[in-house]
Amino acid sequence: MRPSRVPFGAVVLSALGGVLILLDGLVYAFVGSDVQGVSPTGLGVFLQGAGYLAVFLGTLVVVLAVSLAAMPDSHRGLGILILTFSLLSLPVGGGFLAGAVIGWVGGVAGIVARLEPVPVGELESDWSEVLDDPVVEADLHDKGVGLPPIREPNEPAN
Repeated sequence: MRPSRVPFGAVVLSALGGVLILLDGLVYAFVGSDVQGVSPTGLGVFLQGAGYLAVFLGTLVVVLAVSLAAMPDSHRGLGILILTFSLLSLPVGGGFLAGAVIGWVGGVAGIVARLEPVPVGELESDWSEVLDDPVVEADLHDKGVGLPPIREPNEPAN
């Protein structure tokens, strides 16, 4: 089994932290709507706003975690963003505090991840099967790609 280039631990921790932040935001939003109907002080509006902000930050952390899985070469920049938005969620609940801490650890893991370089052989595609196809070869020759002229199988090479 070949090792993965994706910083798997960073992705999982960041996504888990983002989900906790999102869930905490939903709790704040629902509690805020209940308090708003009962209390005339404006506390409900504050809680609801904090909940919506936490939902936004949690969603952002989850999207960044998915981006980290999709684009592992950008692990430092995405890790910094995950770390930043996890810390920004602290004033609005921080995912029951655990979400912010887990997201923070995932962001740091994304920043310091050491990705295994891709072997050179895996970067190059094997085009021999495609170019051996007479239809593809004729099409490329017609477009002037620079392939040698098409010859019949029994015709000797020049």
